[in-house]
Amino acid sequence: MNQHAAPPEFAMSFTQEAVRLECRNGPDWRPLGHARFAGGDMAAVLNGLREQAGGQAGELDTVLVIPDDQILYTVLTVPFGSDTAATIARALEASTPYRAEDLAFDWCPATNGDIETLRVAAVARRTLHEAEDFARAQGFRPSGFQARPGDDRFQGNPYFGPSRLVQEQYNRRPFSEPVLSQARVTAPQIEIEQPIVAAVPVISRIIPHVVVVPAAVAVQPAADTVAPPTGETPAAVIRHGSGPLTAKRLSPRAEAVHSRAAAARAERDAAAPAEDVAPTLSDRLRALDPARLPVLVGGLALLLVVALLFLGRPAPQEELRIQCESGIFAGRRFELSGQVRMGRDPQRSVVDPWGRAHDTPGLWICDNSTFPSALAVNPALTQMALSLRTADALLSDLRVQQVTA
Repeated sequence: MNQHAAPPEFAMSFTQEAVRLECRNGPDWRPLGHARFAGGDMAAVLNGLREQAGGQAGELDTVLVIPDDQILYTVLTVPFGSDTAATIARALEASTPYRAEDLAFDWCPATNGDIETLRVAAVARRTLHEAEDFARAQGFRPSGFQARPGDDRFQGNPYFGPSRLVQEQYNRRPFSEPVLSQARVTAPQIEIEQPIVAAVPVISRIIPHVVVVPAAVAVQPAADTVAPPTGETPAAVIRHGSGPLTAKRLSPRAEAVHSRAAAARAERDAAAPAEDVAPTLSDRLRALDPARLPVLVGGLALLLVVALLFLGRPAPQEELRIQCESGIFAGRRFELSGQVRMGRDPQRSVVDPWGRAHDTPGLWICDNSTFPSALAVNPALTQMALSLRTADALLSDLRVQQVTA
């Protein structure tokens, strides 16, 4: 709301008979003069007024003031926490013949201080385009649009966004295709060649290594080996340890561990029975420890199931019939809720948080059926509070309809 661009130096407003031009004078505006539609060269008159005030053509220095008869001032209720711009756009689309994208609007808080009540000023973008085309035809370069209600219909001056001229300048590319062609720039992006780094052997810092580089002296290859191609240098050989390779690769401690493991494995194989016999159910039951918690819980659950099977109890329908005949429900009542539950998603709810039906315009519901879930206490006070809240929203909606009408 009230998101203003950089302050321009001149303001152009419109009346039924003439076009007025003003110059910025601190926070206020100083009238420079006007040019009548029925007069002579309107462009020359307006440009002369601008030159007298020290202005120059070719700058984004003019804001266009839209007349109040082209603007819709209204009051809307926007739920707290919702998307303000989207909610206002949907409300304006429902109350005007324009689509949301064909309208420009601004908003400010209401005079009563309610955070969910906003004052809105809206105008058709077609009106803004016509005003901009007129100003550019007179030699002016408008920067944006605003209004001057001058009363409590809006706080300050509504701002309707930048002009198309400003948007074109921001969206313009820094270089055009002919300029890039003249500079011999044809690739879509600049590619930087990465230097080629020669591969080097990686030496570990944990185990000392010895890099053995073959001597440059030519060696006669054996008959069953393949000689490397001419011109290629044999690759370096990396060996672990400080001495030559041997068949012994384990340390004494590691060999002792392996020996003990092999001895234990041999003893286990020797003590194993010749045939593996699956344990029976009685063996497994004897192996259970009653002191363990899982075994204890399982036993109690088994005893409960056996008791229910043998003792038995009446069927649910029979139990309900017995309770009804004995008068156990006498003097009791039930509070039904959740039939038309409230919510913000029309796919999962029937009414919105204010009690307004999603699919039926003009239908408001404010009883226990809108509760999303059952309450733990008597819902009488909650229902009365919800009814008062729904009534306030209904009155606000009716006031908005009267204003827009």
